[in-house]
This record gives sequence, C-alpha cells and structure tokens, in this order.
Amino acid sequence: MSSVDFRRCSSHLFGGKGGSLHVYSKDHRYILKTLTPSDHVTLNNVCGAYIRHMTAKNKSSALARILLHFTRKGVPWIVMNNWLPNSDIEKYDQVYDLKGCDDSKRLVDGGKTVIIRRNRWYTPPYVWPIFSKEQIDQRRIYKLGKIQAKTTEVHVTPSFKNEFMKTIERDISFLERHSLMDYSLILAMQSSPVDPKGCIFGRLRGFVSMFKTAISQRPSALRMCVSSVYQNKVHTYHFGVIDFLQTWNLKKQVARMIKFREKDKSTEPPQFYATRFMHAMNTLFRGDAKSLSGDIFAFIFRCSVICSAVSIFSTHALITRDKDH
Repeated sequence: MSSVDFRRCSSHLFGGKGGSLHVYSKDHRYILKTLTPSDHVTLNNVCGAYIRHMTAKNKSSALARILLHFTRKGVPWIVMNNWLPNSDIEKYDQVYDLKGCDDSKRLVDGGKTVIIRRNRWYTPPYVWPIFSKEQIDQRRIYKLGKIQAKTTEVHVTPSFKNEFMKTIERDISFLERHSLMDYSLILAMQSSPVDPKGCIFGRLRGFVSMFKTAISQRPSALRMCVSSVYQNKVHTYHFGVIDFLQTWNLKKQVARMIKFREKDKSTEPPQFYATRFMHAMNTLFRGDAKSLSGDIFAFIFRCSVICSAVSIFSTHALITRDKDH
C-alpha cells in the first residue's frame, strides 16, 4: 500500500467494469479499484467464505486475490493483485476478456489496444447508425476480436491442463454456491518463433531469451502463468479470474429479459453460467503442447551430443594426421 499514492485517484484514472476507477501500484503488482454499491455489499456477505476458500490448505485458486477492503470518503475500495505483470498492457501480443459466451472480447491485438465499440439493438449506434469511417473501422475490429475471443486457444501441457481444470472447477463451484455470475478470465498471450531448421546459435539465443522471460514471469501467489512449446513457437500465458462479485439480482434478471434477442449472453443464472464457463475453459486450454523446460533441456542435450561428436572427430583427425607424419 505504501507504493500507491491516493492523491492520484481522480477522473484521469483507467475505467474498470461498470465505470469503476482503478490505479496501479508503482511496481504494477497491485490494483487499487473502486467498488459499486452492489459489489461492496456482496463482498461483505461472502468475505468469510472467500477467505476460507483462498486459504484452504494444499488448494490453489485462480480467483483474483482481494487483499484489502476499505472505505475512503464514502467510496468503497479494494486492493487486488494484477494478473498481468507487464506495466504496459500493449506489450502483450493478445489480451482477452473471456466469459465463455458472446460477451467475450479482445482487449489488445498485436500490441494495440482495441477500442470497445458495442452495437446492440436497444442502444445507439444500432438505432442511430454510425457514419464516421473511423468508428466503422473500430466497430469492425472490435467485432472481429469478439469472434476470435470465442475461438482462441491456450496450448499447455496435458499435466498443466489437468491441474488447472481441477483448480477452476473448485473456484466455479464456490462462485455458484454464492449465486455469483458474470465473471471472466483475463488472458494475456505472448509468443516467439523457434525455427527448428535455423542455425544452432540462433535457436540457442531464442531459447535462452524465452527461458529468461519464463523465469522472470514465473507463477507466484499473485500471478498465474505458464510457458510451453507448440508448433515451433514458445508461448507464455498469464491469466486469472476477475470481476466475480456480481450476484444474480433483480437488475441482472431484468437485463436478461431486455437482451431477449441475444442467444449467448452473459446475463444468465449462476448455475447455467458456471456450467457454460467450465465448458469454455475446457475448450480453451488444449493440453497439446510440450514443456518449455523439457524442450530446452532436450535441445541442450542434442547440442552437447553434437559437440561431443565434433570433439571426437577432431581428436581422431589429429591422431590420424600425427600417424601419417
């Protein structure tokens, strides 16, 4: 908390879900965020169960770590961990907000922030069409990102997928028991090609670079990440469940009726939302990649074998030359 300056909390801060304000700590490990009145009430109600869930012995969780909950000048705030370690979100290749439905979206594409340009039947600009070419392009990119958000894949090892699915199933069961819904998985992706036909020194430099990245961004109590090798690329993923304080209340039930034309919407009862979210996570995490450390060690082993063979051949050549003389 000493690294956060409250005097910066003004209208220039980043906007969060529902218009909330949030600011990063200086080291970008934590986020200071305002709560809506309904989320404030929900957190008070589930606080004890949430603490027991997060501190259960020998159990892991993918839920965001809410570390502090307080009120300042009548405004409720929380301090939570930041799932994405890079200080600039645009340093990632892709960033997604995934709900397992049509409300999933892409936040960053190719290192550029995607402008959220919604187009719903009951709000502008559906009623009053957009005429600006810039806004039309923004809408097209945003819509394309929503389509890709439903088909994106996370390539991890089978063992990691098994462990993660156990963790997420436990978390989703907790949220369902407390009638919580509309949560999402924040997912950031980085990848770097490794050419199997490239020169040995080029491959080694690529592996060393990505190994350093994996070590510097290794998992911890405040961070979930994994690095793997898939189709000659080294992939690094950062992810975690966020925005899970929304209850299935009257407001959400009314919103569900208003969105009657939307088939795959986020405003669904907790049980239905949980089942769909679990299915989406099982589809998202593929379990078809190789371990980064295993691939690096295998590559180093092959290099050592080649070096040994070269050394033996050189020694044999020298001995043969000495005999000839």
